[in-house]
Amino acid sequence: MQAALFAVGGAIDCAKLALTNRPAFGLVRPPGHHADQSGSWGFCYVNNMAIAVRKIRQELDVGWVYIIDLDHHVGDGTQRIFAYDPQVSVKNISALERENYLERVQHLLKVIRKTDLLAVSMGFDTYEKDLGGLLKTEDYKLLGTWLRQASERLCQGRRFAILEGGYYLPDLGKNVLAFCEGFSGE
Repeated sequence: MQAALFAVGGAIDCAKLALTNRPAFGLVRPPGHHADQSGSWGFCYVNNMAIAVRKIRQELDVGWVYIIDLDHHVGDGTQRIFAYDPQVSVKNISALERENYLERVQHLLKVIRKTDLLAVSMGFDTYEKDLGGLLKTEDYKLLGTWLRQASERLCQGRRFAILEGGYYLPDLGKNVLAFCEGFSGE
């Protein structure tokens, strides 16, 4: 239980940092995007993203939040939690081929018109050697770059991401680093 509380606290801290124009990535475990008000599965005990978004919307001046879930699995818990909240959009990306996946992310980022904060449930299980079998390490840097650019266009760069899936441990670190390089612009 203590690990789950630390993960939630890390997600909240990331969201708060993002609102001070400091992009943040929460390297938190356990993941959370399958948990909702009535249950959990997939090693998700509490929904880190949903709690962070709800907390900053209650305490700070945040209206519209756009959550993009880039995990191999649909963030069904996050979807259910915000299903009736008109100021929070939750979008999951899925595809069967690498090029199609990247095209879908690019298209989504182009059609977003309004948000005060861009939040990313970042899964690395889309990796070519992981469950999803799609993306290469350089694709994660590209995704991070696109998300950074979208946040700069939409919400003055306010963005944060938290770790969801990613189970191919030999390459997880380099994939996270590639994403963070693109996400931070370094």
